[in-house]
Amino acid sequence: MLAGAVAGDPVDWNRFAEHCQRVIASWCRSRNLSEADRDDVVQESLLIVLMKIHQFRRVGRGSLRAWLRAIAWRCRCEAVLRSDSVMQLQESHQQFAAASDQISELEEEFERLRRLELLEECLASVRQRLQPTTWLAFQQLALQNIPGAQVAQQVGITLEAVYAARRRVVLQLRREWRRRAAGKGFPIPAVLHQHDDEADDSGPAASV
Repeated sequence: MLAGAVAGDPVDWNRFAEHCQRVIASWCRSRNLSEADRDDVVQESLLIVLMKIHQFRRVGRGSLRAWLRAIAWRCRCEAVLRSDSVMQLQESHQQFAAASDQISELEEEFERLRRLELLEECLASVRQRLQPTTWLAFQQLALQNIPGAQVAQQVGITLEAVYAARRRVVLQLRREWRRRAAGKGFPIPAVLHQHDDEADDSGPAASV
């Protein structure tokens, strides 16, 4: 449905728009918005979705809903800022303060999604350069937290080779992260700092 909407298929777009409308309306109800405010947020959000849909990149389960809620947040915050009484009424002032908090939460969520997307790109890039056995050992040991001895038995290599595979992949991931994150200010993810005794890099870690 999403692919069809991006491609401009009218049937898929209508289905996608209805799905977006339900998600955004549900978010509005969770914020106890009035029916009039809810309709405004839904309408403005759908317009933004229409304009920005080609920029959306799925980065995991729930990312579309997070993206839609983020848009709804922005629309609601902008509506509060446009309110003539926002500086006069205590209720509006409280709404403005809450909206500012939501903007901060929104920015943090976007940053997390951007780091997650970048990490997935690094994983995909490094995986293409490795032997299947090396990647499988790293995946089971570092990402799935399967005990090393069990990984060695399942993959069919020695325990020393399992840890060597993890060390090799982690180092390549760090290099790939630096290359792709250059200029973005993203610290190396925490998952790549779990085995610093086996690596040659240092620096602040970011939770992804």
